[in-house]
Amino acid sequence: MINRLSFSAGSNDSPLILAGRNGCGKTSLMKAILGKIPYDGKIEFDGPTSQIAWLPQMYQISFRVPVLDFVAMGGADTQRFFPSVSASAVQKAKDALLQLGIEHLAEKPTDELSGGEWQLACLAQMKTQDASVWLLDEPTSSLDIGYKSLVFQFLWDEAANGKTILVSTHDLPFLPVRGGSILFLSDKPDFMPNSADNLQKVILELKENRN
Repeated sequence: MINRLSFSAGSNDSPLILAGRNGCGKTSLMKAILGKIPYDGKIEFDGPTSQIAWLPQMYQISFRVPVLDFVAMGGADTQRFFPSVSASAVQKAKDALLQLGIEHLAEKPTDELSGGEWQLACLAQMKTQDASVWLLDEPTSSLDIGYKSLVFQFLWDEAANGKTILVSTHDLPFLPVRGGSILFLSDKPDFMPNSADNLQKVILELKENRN
C-alpha cells in the first residue's frame, strides 16, 4: 500500500526505476496509472492516455502464432474493421527482434517459447506500438544474466529516443548508472537521480530491511 506519494516523471527522468521490497506497491502504482484499480488522489497526463504500452508480470496469449507475427501485431492498424499489419510494421518487428538478440526466434511458435524468450518477445512488440509511455513490471524476472543487461540497455536507448518509461525491478545491479531516475518506495518514498551511489544506497537499504 502506498501513502503520501507525489512525483512528476517525464522524458527527462526516463527511465524511472520503481524500486522497493516485495509488496511495497510497485505493481499497484502502475495499475493505478492505468486506471485498473481505484485510488485516492490525482494522476495527470501531459498527452493522450491511450498512448501507453503496458507489460505486466504475467501475460500470455491463448493462440499460436510465429513470434514475428506476434511482434508485428503491435503495429497493426486498429482503426480498420479488420486490423491489418503493414510491411512497415513487419520491418519494425524484425528490427526489434534483432535489437534484442532474438531474431532467431522469428518463426518459432509463441506457445513453444521459454519464459525468458516470451518476455523478450513481449518487449519487442512494445517497440512496434505507437506509445509514448511504457510501463513495465519486472521485465527481466525470467531472463539470464546476459539478457538482463541487454534489456536494460534497450530501455535506456528507447528513453533516449523520447519514450517515458517506468520500470519496476529487483535487478538493480544490472541497471546502467547513467540517465534516468529512481523512485524508492518505502515508508518515506524517495525520488532521486539514477547514479552508482544512489543505486548502492537503495540496494543496501533493501538488504537491511528484508522481511
